[in-house]
Amino acid sequence: MQTLKQIGRGVLAVIGSLIAFNALAAGTDAGVSVTNNVTLDYSVNGGGQPQVTTSTSFVVDSALSVLVSANDTDLVNVTAGQTFSGNTAVPSLSFTVTNTSNTSTNVVLGVIDQNGTPVTGFATTGTGSFDEVNLVLALDDGIVNGVYDDGSDTLLALDASGGYFVLPATMAEDASATVLVVIDVPAAATADEQATYTLVAALADATDTPLALDESGNLAPNSGAVATNNADDTAVNQIVFTDIATTDAEDERYDFFNSTTIPNGGIAGLDTSSNAQHSDSSGFIIATANLLVAKVVEVLFDPISGNRYDNNGDLVPGTNEPKALPGSVLMWVIGFGNEDPVFTAEAVTIGDNIEDGATVADSEPTDEGNQSGSTVNVPGEVVIDLDTGPAVVNRTFTLPAITDLDDVYVENCAGTASVQGYEAQVVLGGPDGNVTADEISVLAGDCAPSEDGFFVYFTTVNTAN
Repeated sequence: MQTLKQIGRGVLAVIGSLIAFNALAAGTDAGVSVTNNVTLDYSVNGGGQPQVTTSTSFVVDSALSVLVSANDTDLVNVTAGQTFSGNTAVPSLSFTVTNTSNTSTNVVLGVIDQNGTPVTGFATTGTGSFDEVNLVLALDDGIVNGVYDDGSDTLLALDASGGYFVLPATMAEDASATVLVVIDVPAAATADEQATYTLVAALADATDTPLALDESGNLAPNSGAVATNNADDTAVNQIVFTDIATTDAEDERYDFFNSTTIPNGGIAGLDTSSNAQHSDSSGFIIATANLLVAKVVEVLFDPISGNRYDNNGDLVPGTNEPKALPGSVLMWVIGFGNEDPVFTAEAVTIGDNIEDGATVADSEPTDEGNQSGSTVNVPGEVVIDLDTGPAVVNRTFTLPAITDLDDVYVENCAGTASVQGYEAQVVLGGPDGNVTADEISVLAGDCAPSEDGFFVYFTTVNTAN
């Protein structure tokens, strides 16, 4: 009958490993007593004899395992300076932790700081990494899945050593919990930096002390225990670790016995099977498009020198350099572009206020529109350095055919050209009661990575004080 039990448990182990992969309990419940009855019938000299019966039984052992699965399919977008205390809908990493044992068990949780290690299977990889200011774990209440709501989701407590988090209750067989990794993001974090983490769940006893060893020679990482491979006892519910291994290199092991800080570096090396823990990874990325804008001005014409460019848009030969005299015509070009390699800047709008005599006292402001009364030639293209810092991010913008210097000519990030008007002064040099902030407003649309656009308009230097 011992042989029979061994065969039966071998079958259970195979079934258990298959079911555990699907986050279900590993077969028959632990502690169940299974009895097998045997009967023997015979006769002597043709006469039936009393039936002989016997039976044997065994207790189903505890196949303990836990499964961690990241719910995120890519890096989670956060912004620099984001905090969670007192806030709702805070972007968080979401994991499902499931007790895949054939009995109830306690589960404790650790977090490994991966220092920006890419997450296998995620399409997005950041550039550089950032360190969180503060990190907590919380149980998602399910009202809004995958985000942290302060005062609604339950923050998990640290154990006395401060090295791991404790779930508030024993996990029943097949029970799952959605665990959120929530951080305060440093204000100094910059666009596209990432922070990746591994959540590790470990089996624990009723006092939330991590299990160090089972009765089949398996040990938890860094437990310091001596492996014990006990003989099978059919009358006793024995413990065996049946957790599966992870498959991604970043899903490492955690030291639940010596860690005093969280998150920490974990234990290098892929998480293995039957070590009383399981892990999976996810991460954050700083989501802020790197939108650049620059504005340049050039004098095209003055009443003394005339045009700087010929009617083909080329510089007039010689040293003809018009100056910003009263009556001179100026060309203003505003260029913009998205230098971020990952994120799109959405619904970009650019406003530009034109100085006017009614709003700028004791100056020689410019009036909107070309009112010089002279033919003014414009260049064919303009080169603008969009970056105001030491880096040079030059863009060459080809100007459209300019037919009316009282208009604003726009090319948005999608490369679509348009013409719009703006309020021209009725009287040259006179006050303009319509001048307000953002007198010119340009809708640039969505600017995807590496896309750019510009708009151009013309003014005349006021001829009256």
